[in-house]
Amino acid sequence: LSCFLVFNIISNGAKKEDEQKNQRQFTVQQAPDRLLYIIGAYLSLMLFTPSFKGLPSTGKTPKEILTALETNGWNQISLSQSESFTFNKEGVSGMKLEKDRLQLLVVIGGDWRTHHIPEVCYDLAGYELKRSNTQLINETLSVRNLHFQKVAGQAYYWFQSKTQATDDYATKFWYQLVDFDQKWIQISVLDQEPNQVPKSEIKNIYQIINHHL
Repeated sequence: LSCFLVFNIISNGAKKEDEQKNQRQFTVQQAPDRLLYIIGAYLSLMLFTPSFKGLPSTGKTPKEILTALETNGWNQISLSQSESFTFNKEGVSGMKLEKDRLQLLVVIGGDWRTHHIPEVCYDLAGYELKRSNTQLINETLSVRNLHFQKVAGQAYYWFQSKTQATDDYATKFWYQLVDFDQKWIQISVLDQEPNQVPKSEIKNIYQIINHHL
């Protein structure tokens, strides 16, 4: 049923775009229409696709990833009550660590619906978003850089699988949607320093996670 609904939504969108191509080239003003089709497809899948809670997301266990991070100077701290509730509800493993001025959150497991845009969590925690941009760390890794209103620090996040990493939620969503066996880890770093990107630490986290995928 979910496949039929999604196919119907996408087909209707494709027909509409074919008609419009005969009249004018696709413009930025048409983007909201396409967004509605994407949202419709997403909601249909959310309603009718069974959950895969508890799926192992990596070849290693969260404990092994935690041990590797602790070996590199990170110290585990307790999850908040809301974080614990959300992770238990979604059937994923979450760990929070700190190192100097940095705080790290790693979310492991679940299906394509588990991860979401971290901006939502930061906003609920009182970090009002000012702007965001893509920050290039090296030739293979880019992260989303979040800047906040009335808060000095910044945040960085990305999604990582065994073969690739992206700071774009839509890209990760698409890859996992077409391949349910593709497992991803969500990584978020909160930095109290507003003027310096912790590139070396981000690269180190990426390498540790990649080694244990």
